[in-house]
Amino acid sequence: MCKAIEDIKDDARMEGRREGRDEGRMEERLTSIRNLMKKMGWSSKEAMDALMLPAEAQKQYSAFI
Repeated sequence: MCKAIEDIKDDARMEGRREGRDEGRMEERLTSIRNLMKKMGWSSKEAMDALMLPAEAQKQYSAFI
């Protein structure tokens, strides 16, 4: 029983770390997009194209810009 609980705790911890990394990566990309828009005078689409973000990711990021 203790092993099962430890496994559940480890899985939850790993999932939390994974989510944290994903959020950090998203924030970095949003910052890069915004910086390109400001510095270069580009639209969000142009900035995301310059960063070579796939179309699906561009839809996701567009919601935050």
